[in-house]
Formats: sequence, structure tokens, C-alpha cells
Amino acid sequence: MQSAPSAEARITATVGAWRARFAGAAVVSPSAVQELLFELYDDVKGDRREAAVTSWLTLTIQRELFSSAEVDELLGELLAGAPEPSIAS
Repeated sequence: MQSAPSAEARITATVGAWRARFAGAAVVSPSAVQELLFELYDDVKGDRREAAVTSWLTLTIQRELFSSAEVDELLGELLAGAPEPSIAS
């Protein structure tokens, strides 16, 4: 029986799918950014990336558009912000 993918694997897969979706787009709507962030939220909850996702959710209420470069930068930060693996003692 296969185990469910880890949160990190789901984040990586989600980011890859959304990067592909936004490829070639100049701008991204706040509702599309919200959809992405809500899709990621459960996997980053309790993680140091949760603050970034929450902050961006607030921005989606205040903004009319996001450049695709901004969204790609956020996605890169979320991938780079992965917690360091813990070392078992």
C-alpha cells in the first residue's frame, strides 16, 4: 500500500502545476492567487511559510492584479523556505 505524499511533496507538485498554469501570462488575477494560496495553506500550516501565505492572502484583497513575475517569486520563496530536515538523535 502506498503512503500519502508528504506535505513537502504536495507543495512541490502544487507549485510546479501553478507555475505551468501561469507560464506566459503577464498578469494574474487576485482570485487565481487566492486559489493557489488556499490550495497550499493546509500544507504550510504550522510551518514558517504560513506567514508568507497569510500575508499574500491579505494582499489579494488589496490588489487588482499581480504580475506573473511576482507570483513566480512567491512560489520560489515557498519552495526555498522548506524547513531543514530534522536530525534524529
